[in-house]
Amino acid sequence: MGEDYYSLLGVRRDANKKEIRQTYKKLAVTLHPDKNQDDPDAHEKFLSITKAYETLKDDELRKKYDLYGEEGAPKHQSYHSWSFYQENFGIYDDDPEVITLDTLDFEQSVLSTDTLWFINFYSPICSHCHEMAPEWRKMAWELEGVVRIGAVNCVDEWNLCNTEHIASYPTLKIYPSDMRTQLLLGSSTPWLILFYVGSTVKEDLELKKLSVLLFNMHVGKVNCAKLLSICLDLNVNRYPLFAVFKQGGGYEIHHGKESAHDVANFAKESGAAINVRILTPKEYYLARNQVKSNDLWIIDFFAPWCPPCLRLLPELRKASRHLGANVNIGTIDCTVHSELCRQLSIQSYPTTILYNHTDEHLFYGDHKANNIVEFVYDILNHTVIRLTEYDFSSMISEKPSNELWLVNYFAPWCYSCKALTPEWRHLAKMARDLPNVYIGEVNCEKESIVCMGQGIRAYPSIRLYPFDSKGVSTFAIYSGYTKTARSLFHWLFNFLPSPVLELNPSTFNDHVMMDKDVWLVDFYAPWCGHCVEFAPVFHVIAQNLQGVVKTGNLDCDKYVDLCHKAGITGYPTVKLFLKPSKFSYGDEIPNASRRTDHTCSRPKSFQSYAEDVPRRLTDFTPPSRKFFRSELYRPTRRGEINVHWLTSCDTSILPVTVSVTPAFDTYGR
Repeated sequence: MGEDYYSLLGVRRDANKKEIRQTYKKLAVTLHPDKNQDDPDAHEKFLSITKAYETLKDDELRKKYDLYGEEGAPKHQSYHSWSFYQENFGIYDDDPEVITLDTLDFEQSVLSTDTLWFINFYSPICSHCHEMAPEWRKMAWELEGVVRIGAVNCVDEWNLCNTEHIASYPTLKIYPSDMRTQLLLGSSTPWLILFYVGSTVKEDLELKKLSVLLFNMHVGKVNCAKLLSICLDLNVNRYPLFAVFKQGGGYEIHHGKESAHDVANFAKESGAAINVRILTPKEYYLARNQVKSNDLWIIDFFAPWCPPCLRLLPELRKASRHLGANVNIGTIDCTVHSELCRQLSIQSYPTTILYNHTDEHLFYGDHKANNIVEFVYDILNHTVIRLTEYDFSSMISEKPSNELWLVNYFAPWCYSCKALTPEWRHLAKMARDLPNVYIGEVNCEKESIVCMGQGIRAYPSIRLYPFDSKGVSTFAIYSGYTKTARSLFHWLFNFLPSPVLELNPSTFNDHVMMDKDVWLVDFYAPWCGHCVEFAPVFHVIAQNLQGVVKTGNLDCDKYVDLCHKAGITGYPTVKLFLKPSKFSYGDEIPNASRRTDHTCSRPKSFQSYAEDVPRRLTDFTPPSRKFFRSELYRPTRRGEINVHWLTSCDTSILPVTVSVTPAFDTYGR
């Protein structure tokens, strides 16, 4: 095994990028072969530290190195002259007033805050950038405390500069703020505490700034040399360290930059998220026991050196403000509590688990607050039915012929299974209004007997147990490469009995034109991609309106003349036929716009259509009035709006009840 990269550079394992860059620059200037021509090993030594630096400066490479060692390191290293390291490397690394930002810093401190920033995007090989550097430092010193002055090295952070559309160097950009965010707290005032040892001249200056920035919080400091037992109890393992102690007894530690503005932003977020707290191993097991009551716990296992972990923490705080008071969020630092994480088989960071009574649900998907809230809502409302051995025996093995089950057999360690998880939940919501259609899943690691009995040998395996069959003797296997909610829903649609009547000119004239019942007709063409997309949506509409409205579809590629008489100019077109007539070809359900290439745009809802034509309601027959009033404008559960979409380019927009997401505890609890 090769030499440890952290030891080679002389940095801590939790060192940030700036510390790694500063240390490497000193070593590069000292050990460069140009300055050590008498040392035959100088070249190899220099390549070793360069390899270590290029591994640890890159978030992904650093993560791979921490997990797998040198196997994840780059194979080739860059090589520059001694003068490059002496004069060009890290122009602002030694300037405390100018904040060098990497991608994570930029997202957390610039894009996610209300602070006013003035940022210099530069290249170390740009002569104009070097000429401007003294003036930039002077301005940063003069504006300290008023505007935050930053710098981004576009050679190191090229992806960030590309995202910000930086085309030349230097480029100076201002990131404005409305400066109105305030901390909304309960009656108990939180504390921001600085833990320190030794001299605190610099920290005292930051605390004075913080006391002004955080007018709704108390600010204090603790000398860990004098109060060692307190610091040990709180697992304070570095100095200086800022922590927020909240209403209710929880606390959180700050893991970002230690400037006043960054700490203040953290304190505001943390103080407002009173249900988010750090957990020790003892508190973890207490929380697990508490889950037996009505309280739930989301526990995030993380490491402070992991950039995705640090991006997730503020999203958890945001999510906590939308979840109910009985949903708690705990964080466990696996670098501090490594034994607990080892016992729980935590193998990657971040790992986020929802503990719901005796069940554990791993969170997969984008690390955004709205996705976390949606994940919790789906679990609590049993959007996907989790099948145990007993459930499988009673629900699937003894399935009656009037039920259809779609089951995902998965393993928690399987990457493709993890990618499928959010799509599977989305599919369950798309299909929730289909009568007698159930979406389930089997964890083959826990329910190995079930999976062995079904001959499951690969993950994920998706099987459909159709209507008109009993038990598991008849099933279809999904073999499509794309496993999105949309593609799976289209596949499911092929196995559903359709209430939509396939019309021809004869049935159209006899039933639609002359029938006393209300008809809703989809005019389509089989070659039209949007028609194919819309077909399952119209199918669900038809099922929801059974007994109130009759539904049919007409192939305009086959019956061109009839569609021409009906005034069909684009596909798909949906028309409503309200009363019998030989001459009226119905009322078209309007799109927001109709483009000449027959593609559809985001439609108006049926509810909006009813509101647009109130004066015409007096002309409607009684069944039509019932159709509009009771079916399309009926009140639903608190916190929800009933909207029926009649045309759509997206099969995720279904004619079902659409939830408006207020606070979590609004949902029927």
